[in-house]
Amino acid sequence: MPVPMVIERPKMTRVMYDSLKAHIMRQRQKKKQEQEADAAVQRLKKEKEAKAKQEKMTIEQTKEQLVEMDKKLETLKQDKHELFLQLKKVLHEEGNRRKAMAPDKSEVMSGSAQYQVQGHMGAPPHIYLQGSGHSAVAMQQRATMYKSAVTAAAQQQMLAVSIT
Repeated sequence: MPVPMVIERPKMTRVMYDSLKAHIMRQRQKKKQEQEADAAVQRLKKEKEAKAKQEKMTIEQTKEQLVEMDKKLETLKQDKHELFLQLKKVLHEEGNRRKAMAPDKSEVMSGSAQYQVQGHMGAPPHIYLQGSGHSAVAMQQRATMYKSAVTAAAQQQMLAVSIT
């Protein structure tokens, strides 16, 4: 069996002891800083993952809101369509009511037509207007526009009265 050997170490000097102590303290400080840096990297990584997850949730919420708004848009379009149909129905009924009242007015109008001045019976009406610089077609169009504008205004007034 081998005999254990005991080797005695010489005693350290104070300078050597202080430098060894400083070396050990630097190593411990360096390990502590590395651990703190690793912890900071891990924390930043977790924060980044949480932020990405939150953005993903925000995108999903935005998509959900978009779907909800599309549904609301469709319902509003349907409401608009229904209201437009109701307006057409009311206007149609109003027109029918006016037509029913129109024979009374036409009798009055036909009576007043008898008192109009009978000009040259053989000549068409556009000959009368040639010298004035206005065409008969333009005059008829203006008269038609005036009648439609008056009719539209009367319809709106009647609609307002019927609603209230």
